[in-house]
Amino acid sequence: MGIKIIGFCFVKNEDIYIEQVLKNIIDFCDEVTVVDNHSTDNTLSIVKKYMKKYSKIKLEHIDDIRLSQIYIEKFAGQNKWLFGVDGDELYDPIGLKQLRPEILRGKYQKVWMLRGFFFHLMDLDMKNKMGKGYLAPPSKDPNKLYNLSLLRSWKNDNGLSPAYHCQTHVFRNSKYYSGHYPKKQKLYKKFKWDNCPLRCVHTRMLKRSSSENYKNSINPRINISDLIKDKKYNFREKYRIGKKYRKNLEVFFK
Repeated sequence: MGIKIIGFCFVKNEDIYIEQVLKNIIDFCDEVTVVDNHSTDNTLSIVKKYMKKYSKIKLEHIDDIRLSQIYIEKFAGQNKWLFGVDGDELYDPIGLKQLRPEILRGKYQKVWMLRGFFFHLMDLDMKNKMGKGYLAPPSKDPNKLYNLSLLRSWKNDNGLSPAYHCQTHVFRNSKYYSGHYPKKQKLYKKFKWDNCPLRCVHTRMLKRSSSENYKNSINPRINISDLIKDKKYNFREKYRIGKKYRKNLEVFFK
């Protein structure tokens, strides 16, 4: 059986960007499961609209995001790649179109994880499709594209953390363990931002739901324990390391 790419999108109140999120990844994935955690805005209606258009999209519901590993465990050891995409992550569909055939023909089958670029947005001009923010690396890189064929199991850690924070992977090769992983392919070392096949615009610090009503520049859903303060912004320090860039984001919003 050939390689397949399965997408998982865990969401809660993401109706501003969820349609674009799904649109950008739909051709890259063989199947996409959206797991909703009690959204109260228009997220579900948007997802259901896309389900009518694409049969590869499925919808699940979860009460506690810390139990999200149960959706992934069954795929461990299979000839599949897991693509984790949050409701605030907009991937470059043109880059993914380039990356998909490379994955399917087995170019990265000895690699545990692919790492690309993230662009953490602090300001977005939707009219001109321009954004300001920080690149990862050197900022935090939340890419989640895993080669599940290298695993023996993706064990549940008793609901202590969300799926992608799990530290209980068991690899087929016993010399690897959590904290000591197989090779990760760092595409950001081979490519620049403009031509990297795996790059994402991260809207976490922006308003993501029509139900949100706040005046501060910071999204109130950001963990308060991680906040820092300076003259202009309040947001996660690990997302603002390095130089602040201005980028054309047109390809992410087509």
